[in-house]
Formats: sequence, structure tokens, C-alpha cells
Amino acid sequence: MRIRKDIASLVLLCILVAVNYLYLIPVQVVEEGSDPVYPLLLNGILAFLLIFYALELLRSRRKLGISLVVWQIYPRRAGKVILLLALVWGWAEALNHLGFIVPTMCFLGLSVWLYGERSWSRIVLVMVVSPVLLYILFVLFGSYLPQGPLEQYIGRFLVR
Repeated sequence: MRIRKDIASLVLLCILVAVNYLYLIPVQVVEEGSDPVYPLLLNGILAFLLIFYALELLRSRRKLGISLVVWQIYPRRAGKVILLLALVWGWAEALNHLGFIVPTMCFLGLSVWLYGERSWSRIVLVMVVSPVLLYILFVLFGSYLPQGPLEQYIGRFLVR
């Protein structure tokens, strides 16, 4: 069943987020003297997406009437997890070159599609509205994200 595969992905991604917060960011970023803002931002967004993914799994579990006892982890789902990790890496690399909004749009659109959403209107809604709202919120609270051409254009209207 698909729900079992989704649970396996969720568990693996939760482990990744925990390892990043507890080990990789403190040891590989902070101790090396680098600024931990972008790794923490990246991991925070991933954790945020995991929460919504878990809520969607719970909603679908209730619809199907599946008991928690039958949820098992299957390694076959590892391909999607590895692809999602590659997307996260690509997103993080693109931040410095393209700013925050465009790479985040691509990342959200591809990851939502990867995990089963096939309604293009929903995919476009998530990939356009979420990054723009996040960017506006960050700017309004005085935290600036990586700047690209689109962010510079939006910034002209937000900061006067």
C-alpha cells in the first residue's frame, strides 16, 4: 500500500532533519566558523514541509481506516528520498545564484509532484504562493534572504 511507503519516506526524512540539527549543522557548519543561517533555514523549511506531509498522511490513514500497527518501513521508497535530497541540495546551491523565490518555487513544485500530487493547479498554487509569502514575511520582519533579480524587483515595493 502507498501509505506504508509514505511512512517510510517520512521516517527517513525525519531522521535526516534530526541528524542535521543535532550533528551536521553544529559540527560541520558552526565549528568550521561558517554562518549557520542558510543551513538552519534549509533544515527549518524541510522540517516545516515534513509536518504538513505527516498531517496529510494522518488524514489519508483515517480515510483508508488503516491501523498504525501495519505501517512498515520498506527500503524500496529510498529512491524518492534520495531524489528529494538531491532536490534539497540543488535548491541550496541555487540560492546563492538565483535568490530565494525562484529556486524555492522549483523545489516545492518538484517535491509536491514527486510525492504524488498531479493537479497542476494545486502544484502551481503551492510553488508560487508559498515562496512569495515567505519572502514577504521575512522582509517585513527584517530578515533578508538570498537576493536574486525577482527579490530585488519585489524589494523595491516593500522597502521604501
